[in-house]
Amino acid sequence: MSSSLPVTLLDRTVGDSLAEEESCLIQLIYQYSYLQMLDFLTTVAFLLNGVEEGNPVVRWAIAAAPSPLLGLLLVKVVAVGLGVYCW
Repeated sequence: MSSSLPVTLLDRTVGDSLAEEESCLIQLIYQYSYLQMLDFLTTVAFLLNGVEEGNPVVRWAIAAAPSPLLGLLLVKVVAVGLGVYCW
């Protein structure tokens, strides 16, 4: 007699949980990258309207780079790279 009980955690195989965990981590990287992109866009919008950058590291990068946009972009690329490295 076959029962149609819901699948429990004990019924899952190790391969299934590893695949789900990897999928979850990839989604987190996508979300982190998306948030970095949104932060980049909002920072550009605020800078164009005369608001000073609050983060001293980003402020230094903006001042040290040949272009403020390039300095900000470099900081965001490093942030995403660091997130991927930590993943």
